[in-house]
Amino acid sequence: MCSHSKTVQELTFNGEQVPENYIYKDGYSRDPSAPLMEIPVIDIYVGLLGTSPQEFQKLKSTLSKVT
Repeated sequence: MCSHSKTVQELTFNGEQVPENYIYKDGYSRDPSAPLMEIPVIDIYVGLLGTSPQEFQKLKSTLSKVT
């Protein structure tokens, strides 16, 4: 094996075997008590046209939460 590890994407693209520890066979399992993260959708095109101040406000609000 080479010293450079390949990503799973590289392995599958090249038709190579993906290691078992990367394969999750039981489907997606999420803790039901864990809160879901709300991800805002911002229409940049509308914002660029200057027709929607609401889109700029959503962008500003989202960016302020990131920092």
